[in-house]
Amino acid sequence: MHTITLDIKAGTKNQNCMISLVALEAVTFHDAPLHSMAETDFNTGGDADYFREGEQADVQMTLVAGTIGQHVDFGWIELDASAENGMYQFGIPDAALDHGSKWVDFIFNVAVANLGQMVHLHINLT
Repeated sequence: MHTITLDIKAGTKNQNCMISLVALEAVTFHDAPLHSMAETDFNTGGDADYFREGEQADVQMTLVAGTIGQHVDFGWIELDASAENGMYQFGIPDAALDHGSKWVDFIFNVAVANLGQMVHLHINLT
């Protein structure tokens, strides 16, 4: 599992972050970027959710199509599909950054062509 850690001020709105997806390539056993992963790859066959410190349950996310450079809650878009580098923009939902918790954890789990990739995004709310 790949972990990304960010510090964001609690109560911040309209925040995007960049996420890199890589998977162990079955032939060479080197990391290879997972490119062309649409939001639907998480919604069908994958999983995306978040959990705020102090809450009783996680929040299942349904990712939506994003627009580069613009914030959309749950927005997901590949930054440069032609580069095939596996870099994506994710629109952090405003509710996840609300006051009242010290941290929030996001898990993105995608399964494609028998290659699994799980990304853990940990945000310290300052």
